[in-house]
Amino acid sequence: QLALIDPKRVEFARYAKLPNLYRGSIATETPQAREMIQELVVEMDARYASFERLGVSNIVDARLRGQPLPSIVVFIEEMSALVHGDKNIQPLIERLAEKARAAGIHLVLATQRPDADTFSGLLRSNIPARIALSVQKGTESTIILDEKGAENLLGQGDMLLKLPGEPLKRAHGVFLKPEQVMQAVARAA
Repeated sequence: QLALIDPKRVEFARYAKLPNLYRGSIATETPQAREMIQELVVEMDARYASFERLGVSNIVDARLRGQPLPSIVVFIEEMSALVHGDKNIQPLIERLAEKARAAGIHLVLATQRPDADTFSGLLRSNIPARIALSVQKGTESTIILDEKGAENLLGQGDMLLKLPGEPLKRAHGVFLKPEQVMQAVARAA
């Protein structure tokens, strides 16, 4: 399932017809986003209670014991706007970052202006894989990657990848035209 949170209301609109949307819709307002994140925390806690009953510690083992739990990938577009719009959201996101992976709930967090207020040390320490596109300052690169370098990227999909236990890698993202995305969504719907 895809849990999509888009405070800007434009980035994820083209995915609104996907059949696997968490709650069947995209959260575009801050109260909706907070409610969705709170539900995901409750879902995470319920999954851990189920794991405890089954005597397992993660979603893979729970599935082997017959629990049909879907993976949930949470995409938060413009995390900075969300966190600055509601200070009660960041602790919920941090809680998911700390515990949700083993429960099959994964976070993809994005922002155009990374800062230490948005991406706390607790949050950064619990996000093992990171991607940085071009940023203006080395300090922004350090917030994303824990090292400088993204300020020297060329733009247009040029990126740095930081994967757990691996050295920093440079890569290039693929550009998809909006009509290509719409075609893929139409096939999935």
